[in-house]
Amino acid sequence: MIGLALTIGWSMTAGGDVGSLIRRFVVPRLTLVPSLRTKLVDSRTPALRRSALVVKARRRRELAGALCPNPLVADGSRLDAVLGNGFALITTIWPCADQRAALEDRGVVVHLAAPGSELARWLRRGRAVAALVRPDRTVMGARRGVTALVEAGRQLDKAGAT
Repeated sequence: MIGLALTIGWSMTAGGDVGSLIRRFVVPRLTLVPSLRTKLVDSRTPALRRSALVVKARRRRELAGALCPNPLVADGSRLDAVLGNGFALITTIWPCADQRAALEDRGVVVHLAAPGSELARWLRRGRAVAALVRPDRTVMGARRGVTALVEAGRQLDKAGAT
């Protein structure tokens, strides 16, 4: 992200008068090139790399490292308001009672994505049933079952999860 920001800043200010002319006359026309248009107009944040806080499988369209969407939920509020400021498990199937209790003991909010909702579609596109989401709304991990994510949630320090 920092490298991208520096590159954008450089491209916006470098080159003196010649750079200004290029920015004024050439750059606006780059959107006319179809393959460049999608890259220039797309505002998605690139996914983070694998780390202790981003657990990725080796699959295409992986949700881990990507930002979680913030759609309206059933009660009309935004997902961020429902999840609060800590870790969250977003899932299309309820974890069993002892799994929910273990997560809630660690301060992890469990949110059931309604069938057909934007969140359920997001999980399906990512080939997942559940996603463990960090407080910064980056997906820590996503799986086709909840057990592995519940175990990851159990490892969270309660102070770090709230």
